[in-house]
Amino acid sequence: MIYCFNKIYYLFKYIYHRIFTPFYKIGWPVVFCHDSIVINSRYIALGNNVVIKENARIQVDHSQHLKFGNHKPKLKIGNNVTIGKGSTISAVSNIEIEDDAGMAGYCFIADNSHGYQKIDIPIKYQELTNIKPIKIKNGAWLGWGVVVMPGVTIGRNSVIGANSVVNSDVPDYSVAVGAPAKIVKRYDIKSKTWQKVK
Repeated sequence: MIYCFNKIYYLFKYIYHRIFTPFYKIGWPVVFCHDSIVINSRYIALGNNVVIKENARIQVDHSQHLKFGNHKPKLKIGNNVTIGKGSTISAVSNIEIEDDAGMAGYCFIADNSHGYQKIDIPIKYQELTNIKPIKIKNGAWLGWGVVVMPGVTIGRNSVIGANSVVNSDVPDYSVAVGAPAKIVKRYDIKSKTWQKVK
């Protein structure tokens, strides 16, 4: 009974967003779970089979985009992507999450930072800085509570351990953990085995 109710609820939310929310692109199906939030959807492109879990938030900063003067998508989410419970994705420049990537709960991905240089202005009123694009490639996985900083690329089928802070690129087929995240394993194509990185 609950399963049927959830399916009806998700279908209703999808139809609502399809009709009333001007996404740049929205695939089918897209599941908007309870209390998920979408802000400035006209700059967001969603692929097929996307799941945005409970209390997750995906957004594009509108005030920054007014300066750019174009309507291209700034947040692109591919096919078969899951946005974990309570996660936040905040785009200003460009964030791309490719097909089959996923994340556990409470991840934070932002292609910008808060300015702090002006000591007479509260931080929340200062301009955004360090605006650099982020790419999470096909099949990558972010563990619980991962933070991805501006300018980072996470490689194909790479794994980021829980509570890691990624502030530099992670190559394809790698495992990275820690704050800041360090690569601890990589897949060796020649030997076809996972090798520890010292």
